[in-house]
Amino acid sequence: MNSWIARLWLAVRRLYQFLLPLRFNFLALLIVAFAFLVSAQGYDIIANLAEDDPTGAEPSHDGQRFGYVLGVVFLALQVWFWSRQLLHMKPAEGRPKASDYPHLTLWLPRLLGVLAFVIAIASLRRVGANYGVPEPVHELKKLAVILAVAMVVFILFVVLRRRAIHHHADDEIEPRALPAVTKALMVTSVFMALGLFIWSTFFVQSTVILGSAAVVLLTTALSIPVGSILMWVGTKGSVPIFTVLLLWAVVISPFADNHVVETMPGDVTRPSIAPAFDRWFERLDREHPTSDGTHPVILVATEGGGIRAAYWTAAVLTSLTDTIPTFPDHVFAISGVSGGALGSTVYGALLVRHADTTTKLDDYTPQGNNEQQTLRFAAKQMLSHDSLSPTLAAMMQPDLLQRFVPAPIFPDRARALEGAWERGWREAIARRDGSPDDTFAGGFLAMMRGHEAHLPSLFLNGTIVETGQRIVASNLDIDYHSGPSEVLAESVDLFEAIGGDVRVSTAADNSTRFTYVSPAGTLIRAKSGNGGSPLDCEPGARCEHVVDGGYFENSGSATVSDILSVLGRSKYKERIRTHVIFIQFRDANPSPVQSTRYATEVLSPVRALAAVRGAHADLATAELRDQLIGNHTSFELVQTNVVFPLGWLLADRTRNLMDQQMGPDSIQNGDNVRRIAALLKQPVGRDRVQELAARGERAPRFRE
Repeated sequence: MNSWIARLWLAVRRLYQFLLPLRFNFLALLIVAFAFLVSAQGYDIIANLAEDDPTGAEPSHDGQRFGYVLGVVFLALQVWFWSRQLLHMKPAEGRPKASDYPHLTLWLPRLLGVLAFVIAIASLRRVGANYGVPEPVHELKKLAVILAVAMVVFILFVVLRRRAIHHHADDEIEPRALPAVTKALMVTSVFMALGLFIWSTFFVQSTVILGSAAVVLLTTALSIPVGSILMWVGTKGSVPIFTVLLLWAVVISPFADNHVVETMPGDVTRPSIAPAFDRWFERLDREHPTSDGTHPVILVATEGGGIRAAYWTAAVLTSLTDTIPTFPDHVFAISGVSGGALGSTVYGALLVRHADTTTKLDDYTPQGNNEQQTLRFAAKQMLSHDSLSPTLAAMMQPDLLQRFVPAPIFPDRARALEGAWERGWREAIARRDGSPDDTFAGGFLAMMRGHEAHLPSLFLNGTIVETGQRIVASNLDIDYHSGPSEVLAESVDLFEAIGGDVRVSTAADNSTRFTYVSPAGTLIRAKSGNGGSPLDCEPGARCEHVVDGGYFENSGSATVSDILSVLGRSKYKERIRTHVIFIQFRDANPSPVQSTRYATEVLSPVRALAAVRGAHADLATAELRDQLIGNHTSFELVQTNVVFPLGWLLADRTRNLMDQQMGPDSIQNGDNVRRIAALLKQPVGRDRVQELAARGERAPRFRE
């Protein structure tokens, strides 16, 4: 019995040693499988390939579909080619060689190549199973057929090509003895990988032409040559290359930080909340006098959730503004978290630009009416741009390499995301003289300064890694230095902490740095002041790290509650009729919560931390609602059979589904629009974006 077990163990060990050079190729396929078969963002990446805009306003995605097919074919060829070369290489003395496993040497590279096609076809089926309308399913089926044909051609190629070569499956080749054609293909692959790296480093925004699916496939495929070479060197020299690289990355991590939040020159002096509100209210009283002297004062709490929350937040606020023009006059503050912070920032920037006579919004002309201009269409255009492709290209290329270089020399992937938002803004908004509008690339405080009495103030919530506190980017001073009665409790003022302004895109990004897609931002301590941070850092030193505001509280309600406390001490408090708008997401068919059974000793702390994130938001919102005694309205985005993802890409049809849910004619939120109009004693106008979305002949119907 013992001898049988020993022989089995030796056989397994030798097989493991034989396959060890292929571990990077296995990892590459695993990454693609996770991206397209597991992640919600991967779902929408694939959906984006199939979902042409049902309103006809956007061009088809034929180019991205073509890129996806080519990417899958290229990945399959790379996996097969490099796996084959690695198995044929002469191993170190005592290691198993190709002649020990002739059939495995022959067929495993082919099977790995086929697996690339299988993953791609399975990803299409994953998305197609959730549609109730034929058009995207038809496109997905066409892609699946094309990939199936390509897979057959691939199999025929790798099988029949052996008739044209001179060595057999059990050949053991030294690198210098490789055929000239093989060497040429290897060098070509390496140079292609270098070319993609240069593209992703210096021209990252232009990678959007590839589309997110092709970026993932191409980046993974072109990482295989470098990874294969590293694995062969490590195996040949009996060096645990993965372990060495990991340890090296940990050791040099203090010197490799390229995630410093960039500041801009600018005065950080701002009015504090209490006096700013008094001046805002006095303006409201002048412009909208009432018989009893009281006024509705609206505060907005908008929750996190990536591009889903950003698009929905902007849709709700711009729709209310387009249909009830006096709405923004009554909004004092907007508290946004994560994607909600981005949507709030887009809305605030649009209000600033709308008041600027040198700027125009893109015309929204569903019926050829050139005089019709809406904030909602401008927000839709800005947030419809693909922000994911540049972010993925930067994350998987220069920012990944940076982890192994002991000096911050490569671009930050967070900056790629911010640049994508800036590009989206420039393409959606134009000045009347035709010059580009760079508001999103300009200073946040510079943009908002002077508008405190006329426009809503923004409170963009992040989280400090070291202390777990809120860090707030606002055009109002949060009064951290004035004592407990005046502050946003236990919060850090971003602009006081860094002593300067930041780009509009950066202010939003500091609230949206959710797990791994965006890195923690490093703050450089200001020369004077610390913004209320308890960290003891020297001026000019790297200090706090900021991550997604949802880690602290994901609804924005905690900050709204603190602002309400400030308003309750105002000299105008008896004339205020406070109303809070909650902008939220709801899954119509949530999965039931299951008791945890496996690995509870190890995973319970992690699971609890993840669950607490949502529980804190629910608690803060519930407490605030109790405090308001009915003076609140919730605008909910309801997810049914189509996934609304958390990442930075929304498919055309997904946006169309979201557009249908907001507007006076919306089944889901029409009554809420009319409630806000009644609160402000205003008539309700038309929302042409919602109307066109609802009229889309191919648009799937909402199902509760």
